[in-house]
Amino acid sequence: MSMEKRCIGKRGLHEKSDFNRAVEDLNGMITSGVISEFGEKLDTDLMRDLIVGAPKLRKKLVIIFDKQSKGMLPAMKRQNEETREEVLSMLDKVVNDVRFCLNPFDYIPVESYFIENGKIQAKDVEKIFEERDNIYLTNEEQKEVYEKCLEVRKVAEELLSMVRKYKVPGGLGSRTFPLDEGLNVRPLAVLECHSKGLFMQG
Repeated sequence: MSMEKRCIGKRGLHEKSDFNRAVEDLNGMITSGVISEFGEKLDTDLMRDLIVGAPKLRKKLVIIFDKQSKGMLPAMKRQNEETREEVLSMLDKVVNDVRFCLNPFDYIPVESYFIENGKIQAKDVEKIFEERDNIYLTNEEQKEVYEKCLEVRKVAEELLSMVRKYKVPGGLGSRTFPLDEGLNVRPLAVLECHSKGLFMQG
């Protein structure tokens, strides 16, 4: 039976500020002017299509060029094909720009993105970043190590109090055990304390 996960602290990540900068950069690259090159308007549906690789817009453009090619003279068809490749190459660049900015945040649902006043925005992301910042114990081995660390820290703090109270010279061997600095429990290290964790790998 698996244990219920238990939050023991925060990672102190800065993903939210990084995400805001990424969206700001994206707004500088994906503008209404850029999108108008494809005969489209920058709206929420189009933005979400770009995020997943633009399959809908790509298909639409291919259909347009295929229709134009029908009945054309060979020279005109070749020119049309060159234009088609140029436009699809432009679309690839736009998709790559979007991917470059948002790939580090692929855990943000596509549905969170929308366009407002011509700008890319994201909704309901605060809870996502807050949850990702939490540190959880998810198995009994982690719980065992973490609780033992807390016991050791409590004893160390009591010992430090006694050292200070009785003015023990040298702080009871503080060279090897830096009591004056306290004893820290590192939650991120605790997470690796299980049978398949990093510390158990030979």
